[in-house]
Amino acid sequence: MGTRLRAVNKDKTNKGIGGKGPGKLTDKVIQETTKFYGLAIRRHPDSLEDMKKEVWATYYHKCSSDKNPQHHFCPEGKDSSCKWRKAEAKNELDQFHHDKPHLIPQVQVAIKPVFEDLSKDELLIRCLGSETQNNNESLNSLEVMSVMGCPIGREALMYVEKRDEKRISRSERRVSDVVKQASIDSRAEQSA
Repeated sequence: MGTRLRAVNKDKTNKGIGGKGPGKLTDKVIQETTKFYGLAIRRHPDSLEDMKKEVWATYYHKCSSDKNPQHHFCPEGKDSSCKWRKAEAKNELDQFHHDKPHLIPQVQVAIKPVFEDLSKDELLIRCLGSETQNNNESLNSLEVMSVMGCPIGREALMYVEKRDEKRISRSERRVSDVVKQASIDSRAEQSA
């Protein structure tokens, strides 16, 4: 997600969507969107539809404004992670105001194809069962070995399970807010 959004930002045909300012495709917006895309996949390891719904919830949540609330994919109820949905559950929508600016229309149009590509069934189905979509680093590679006629022994199984555990642990560390904030602070110091 992050790589694709940064590519959209650098694309010369998408003038005026990047840089600084409210509603622009800033580094912070890209990082947040990438984080929530990853969470959508990890939170729904057993449901393709729920995974897809949460991916689109991220897009529409970022596009939502007081004049045009777009929280139809956000989880409902007072325990929702979406503040608008919480206000709705408490019957307080008349007092609710979005605390962050929505993405400007040019950004919405520019990033929608990225969400369309990264929410395709063919991609997300490979993430079901909490497995990676990268065949080189997962239990999925055992299927490749099997198709090639290679016997899968105990050692191979133990190796890929251990490698998967390390990959998941590394991924969870990278997503943590503390690490992300430290990285942002470090970049800010270097550019100052």
